Amino acid sequence: MFGKPHSIKADVRRLIFIPSISLILLISTSLVYLSFVQLDKFIDLRAHSLVNKTAHLLHKPLTDKNTELVKHIVDASLEDPYIRAVEAYDAINNIRYHAGPSFMQTSDPDEPNITRAVKRETYRSIRFSQPLVDINNQNPIGWVEMELMSSPYLVFNYETVVLTIALSILCLIIAAIFSIRLYERLTSPMLEIQQQVNKLAQGDLQSRIAEQGLPEFDHLATSINQMANAMKAAQEDMQIHIDQAIDDLNETMETLESQNVELDIARKEALEASRIKSEFLANTSHEIRTPLNAILGFINLILKSPLNDEQKEQLETIRDSALHLQTVMNGVLDFSKLNPEN
Repeated sequence: MFGKPHSIKADVRRLIFIPSISLILLISTSLVYLSFVQLDKFIDLRAHSLVNKTAHLLHKPLTDKNTELVKHIVDASLEDPYIRAVEAYDAINNIRYHAGPSFMQTSDPDEPNITRAVKRETYRSIRFSQPLVDINNQNPIGWVEMELMSSPYLVFNYETVVLTIALSILCLIIAAIFSIRLYERLTSPMLEIQQQVNKLAQGDLQSRIAEQGLPEFDHLATSINQMANAMKAAQEDMQIHIDQAIDDLNETMETLESQNVELDIARKEALEASRIKSEFLANTSHEIRTPLNAILGFINLILKSPLNDEQKEQLETIRDSALHLQTVMNGVLDFSKLNPEN
């Protein structure tokens, strides 16, 4: 939804460096444009001032037909280093008074307008003309045209552009330096905090984060140090419980071992008693079976002799009791043969 997250370096570049470049370029372009506009206004004002001044000076000599003074004024106008050529035209007598080299050709080959001021440009100069009127300031009597070199002003424009570019580059360098320092100021504490957190994650609970010089990072470092102290206290408490549990376990193991020894001794004693008892039962049953077999044998012999019914019945009762006793003794003998260890 929010796109791929950016790194701090990219955010610093995007939020500081790029807006700085845009702002510097905007200000530089605006300053250059305003400088050009103001320079054009200055050229126009200066040119119109010079032309009007020359026209004012030529007004009376032309009306008085003072040719020498007109030539002198036209020639004196060239003393300004920016003026390349000057020409005054007497429309009444159709006389031109020119000083300096020939005018450069403009895109408009027509003569200057005798009724209004005109500005014409060439690729290296600017020509300004101003009408001349009679003594009543009503009827035009000619015009005066002045050609100013544009190269000195172009040099000023170039100097302005170069200076603006140099200042812009300087501002960009300063912005880059501040961006880099801001990036380092943000990332250096973060890297140190990350390293200390990694040590804590690896079990080094003695590691602590020093003050970083920034309140935000100092608060974070304090919180991490408090967490490390709590982890260390919990580890120590857990170690105490583990040691206590180990001690209790050792005691229990010793008790169990002692009880196992006692149980083993008791088991051996029980086995020995059982063995003795089994031997006793075996011997006793064997000693009982021998006379019992003799009794059964004699009873069987007597039953084969001539007997009355009562005697025969009594002997059979004795034989049945003896057989029953023999069965019991066989069971006792078989029981005595069982292995007590099983």
